[in-house]
Amino acid sequence: MSRKINSWGLTYTERNNFALLAMMIFFLLFLNACGTVKPICTVTDQVSFPALGSKTNVFVFRPLLAFERLHDEAPLDSFAFHGRALENRLKSEFEAMLKNRKIEIAAPGIRKEVLTSNFPAEIRKKLPKLSRGLIDKESTTLLQSLASYDENMTILVNYVDVKVGSRGSWDPNTGLITSQNSKSLFRAALFQCSTGQLLWKDEIFLRELPELSSERFAESIDLLLLNFPCKKDQT
Repeated sequence: MSRKINSWGLTYTERNNFALLAMMIFFLLFLNACGTVKPICTVTDQVSFPALGSKTNVFVFRPLLAFERLHDEAPLDSFAFHGRALENRLKSEFEAMLKNRKIEIAAPGIRKEVLTSNFPAEIRKKLPKLSRGLIDKESTTLLQSLASYDENMTILVNYVDVKVGSRGSWDPNTGLITSQNSKSLFRAALFQCSTGQLLWKDEIFLRELPELSSERFAESIDLLLLNFPCKKDQT
């Protein structure tokens, strides 16, 4: 039985296989292009912050990641997205940055005493605003309670707002390609506890979910802390 051959000298089966292969190659190239999208630094007006005092002591408060559905902002359980592990990673990276810059971190004894008080629960409610550099009277009073341990105490806060959308897909039957549309907004700020003064803030926009194994998640952390102020030379 003869096979039908088109003008290119290919059977219809061969042509269909060739078309499928072409779509697969296009899809792989599309995924590769998506993989090169960089997190976007959204620093407003490129604000420059002064160097920290030589005796600055930083209390790194545990970061908070809040997950919501993109289409209706319904809250989601962070456990499903390894939220606790991501918070641990962020805190570890913040502390590593401070150590590399020879900036003192709050002593374990002080941390233990603070974390067994009502402070964590109260300040956690304030993280969405504090991470934007916004502070109210109640937050100022809370921070001043830390200054009683050390007048040079500062607090580093971080809040990540994650909108969970759909994942990217490819339909081999129609060739339809959809891109993932999740997004994450990282915000961090540093305050002087004794006065409530904002010492630094920054934010990074990431066009995907934060994942421990993602290079772009690691890059987002680096970019978030890139302009963190250095300490003045010890006198």
